[in-house]
Formats: sequence, C-alpha cells, structure tokens
Amino acid sequence: MNFKGSFWVAVFFLALGVFGVTQSLTFSYWESITLPLAISIILVILAAVQMVRELRWVNKGEASAAKVTAKDSDTKAESRRLGLIFGWTAGLCLAIYLLGFYISIPAFAFAYLKWRRRSWLVALIFAAALLVFSYAVFNIGLKTPLYQGLVFGAH
Repeated sequence: MNFKGSFWVAVFFLALGVFGVTQSLTFSYWESITLPLAISIILVILAAVQMVRELRWVNKGEASAAKVTAKDSDTKAESRRLGLIFGWTAGLCLAIYLLGFYISIPAFAFAYLKWRRRSWLVALIFAAALLVFSYAVFNIGLKTPLYQGLVFGAH
C-alpha cells in the first residue's frame, strides 16, 4: 500500500496522543491530570478518524486514485503541505512554551486566518472569542489557570 503524507501525520499525532494519555495518568493530582488527558484524548480521536479516512481512500484502489488531480498527486506539493503542517504545529508549541496559552492560542488563530486570507475583522473576532472562551472555561469555570509561558513568569 502506498500511503500519503497525511496518513503519516495522523500516525504521528496518534502516537503523540497515546503518549500524552499515558503520561498524564502518571500525575499525582487530578487537577494536573485533566487538561493534558482531555487534550490527548481529543488528539487520539481526531488522529484515529483521519487514519480511518486515509485507509478507506487507499482501499478504494485505482478507481479513486484516477480521480485525484495532478496537483494533489504531486510529491513536491504534498511535501510542502506536510512541512506547513509541522511548521504551524511546532510554531504553536514554541509559542505556548514561551508566551503561554492565553496569548499563543488567539495569536495562532489570528495568524492562521490571515494566512488563509480572511478579513481582519473575522480574524480579530475569532481570536478574541478564543481568548474569552479559554479564559472563561479554565480560569472561571474550572478554576485552573493555564500555563503562562517563560516570558510571563512561569517556572
């Protein structure tokens, strides 16, 4: 079977999610377990769904492969898309490490929407909504502040 790059990305994220689940279950307090466990479970589910979709596509055989456009089958274009996926993911992880969740998540959403040529208003509203939502859920609802990043005093 010849798998596309998106299948291997899904395998990577599935392994990352399983690692996150196993590591979060080793923490001693439930407050420290909930966030990494929830994110890891969501990651496992989404990666598994993507893997099933990719396996279905591969199992359809040559009839489906004929429908793929030349642009989609171009290995250079697929390598570029794969690099963009890893680049955006690594950038978000680095931003969370340095700046924390409350700055990185809205900034990431804003940057991605602008990169996808959405209007300034849509990007700003969506980023602000993500900031309000994440603050309301974690600080107010769960009374669990998220990581603040190295720049803003996290140890």
